[in-house]
Amino acid sequence: MTDSTKKSPPFFEALLHTDNGKPCAIFADEPEQVLLELENTDLDHFDNLRIIQVPLELSVVNEGINKTLSALAGLAQTLQPEWESNTSATDESVNHRWRKRGIELCQRGRPPLPSGFSEAQQARQLTLCLNQGPLVILLFPQQDEPTETQLYSLARVSEWLAIQTKSKIGLLLRAKHLNHPALDSISYGAVTLAAPRVDPKKEIPSTPAAWIFPYLGKPHPCSPGEQILAKLIQADNTISTLFHYNYRIQGCRGSNYICDLVWPSGQLVIEIDGYGFHSSQPVFCADRKRDRELLLTGYRVMRLPHNEVINNPQQAITEIKDMVRFIRSQISSPQ
Repeated sequence: MTDSTKKSPPFFEALLHTDNGKPCAIFADEPEQVLLELENTDLDHFDNLRIIQVPLELSVVNEGINKTLSALAGLAQTLQPEWESNTSATDESVNHRWRKRGIELCQRGRPPLPSGFSEAQQARQLTLCLNQGPLVILLFPQQDEPTETQLYSLARVSEWLAIQTKSKIGLLLRAKHLNHPALDSISYGAVTLAAPRVDPKKEIPSTPAAWIFPYLGKPHPCSPGEQILAKLIQADNTISTLFHYNYRIQGCRGSNYICDLVWPSGQLVIEIDGYGFHSSQPVFCADRKRDRELLLTGYRVMRLPHNEVINNPQQAITEIKDMVRFIRSQISSPQ
């Protein structure tokens, strides 16, 4: 559900060049625009780069550490078949006892947070599971107006995570907090971004859990809707060979779009939209721009609400098959 341009935004370059063990603070007038810009960036030239977004609602440092570990463990649980089969995990930092017990927990339907390991060990092992190459973890507060205590906690959590995981850690905050004393320890070398405010009442698009991107060629592991549709499509021999998942399309105006499901020969795009993310004004506008360019590129766009796919997947399949039949009829009987 992202579109991409060729050049990485300056703040992202600064984040990548931050020393491991030190977080990069990013202050922006519109944090939601920063999230959109990042998801709209072509990251293919970074080998196996992964970005994890972690929204946090916290009050004290320990709570922030626990919530961050829970978010990372949730992703690791979802991606367990991937890292379990990664036979190249020869890094001397890999704790094979942790990994064995983590896999056992995942197989029992529980997140890989085995007992007997410190928080620092958990953080390190979780990021090793998620790390297929360069790994960036972007933290941001869910509160629109975090208190001084919450800002202090965010700073400490980002510092702790950077030290323990040796990953690139970004902390995304509103520009008005730039000179706040609670953030003094992470403000040196911070990136500041200015952007016109779209709507001062809008918050960062709500994200119910951590999210990982880019993810190409398969149903996204963090999207239950994509997972359900993929299984039903594969089970239906009338459409089982048609669709590609998280498929990149070159737009007629130079953008690259990663689309949830694509039938290339029928030039059909299917997007599964969750309300939490797609209800914000910036994302709503970006979706319309995206649909227009895809239409001009020759693709029809069919949007299915994520909750409807979850609640009535057979109806979603019926609507997809109806659209496939319609397109086939148009191809066989051109005007």
